[in-house]
Amino acid sequence: FSVFCCDVQTMQITVLRQELSIDGNLYCFEDALYYMDVVQDSVAIVRHSIVSGDFTTVPSGEFFSMNKSGTDILTQVYSGEQEEGYGALKLIRNFGAQEKTIVSGQYIAQYFFSNDGKRIYYSVESEDENFVYTVYEYNIETEESRLLFDMIEGRLMPAADDNALILNIT
Repeated sequence: FSVFCCDVQTMQITVLRQELSIDGNLYCFEDALYYMDVVQDSVAIVRHSIVSGDFTTVPSGEFFSMNKSGTDILTQVYSGEQEEGYGALKLIRNFGAQEKTIVSGQYIAQYFFSNDGKRIYYSVESEDENFVYTVYEYNIETEESRLLFDMIEGRLMPAADDNALILNIT
């Protein structure tokens, strides 16, 4: 996989990065691209300056997501000792300046930032046998999680209203 930049006025194409090892999320904030790649034999989130071509990394898990301002990253980290899907959800602030584990040792199904970037929503395997998932809200400022509801099956998405979620029940 490769990453290119196309100037739509001149139609000039510039190669930003060739031969990425991982096909995954790609984010662009200000003058930097963020993506996952293998760097020095380890999976990492790469911050690649579009202007200078320089890049820095922070360790990553299997997947990652970013808030709309590009300051916070969520990454799902699996432990090799646990079943697939079980692991930890980590919040990385200011590209590695701070790291906080939100939840660990559970099956993490979904996670994302609220539109305003102040909260994280995530679902984990429910302990109640009548449900499949339990949905939580994590407040980044207070560093506290609160249980929102249990659900059988479905997909969660941020709503336009910062105090709401969209549920796609299947």
